[in-house]
Amino acid sequence: MNKYEIRYEHSDMPKDYLGKTCKWARDEKQAISFLCTSKPNKQGYCTTKKGAKLKIISVKCISLQTKSKSTEIKTTQDSAPFSLEN
Repeated sequence: MNKYEIRYEHSDMPKDYLGKTCKWARDEKQAISFLCTSKPNKQGYCTTKKGAKLKIISVKCISLQTKSKSTEIKTTQDSAPFSLEN
């Protein structure tokens, strides 16, 4: 899973307001679906669960998926001076 930063304009806020939120998701499409109940239209407008209208400005991936935890443990055990196996 990756962390996505979504920037948006909110229709109920002043014109110069720029909102920002972070969502953990598999891809950009899923990250937007966690924020909006409807798919954004061609202009980027969508609706939230509470009925607010947002205009999606940008979706940026902040963190990429890292190595799996089991791989990290395996490399740690290989470099240890002792074995944990009986």
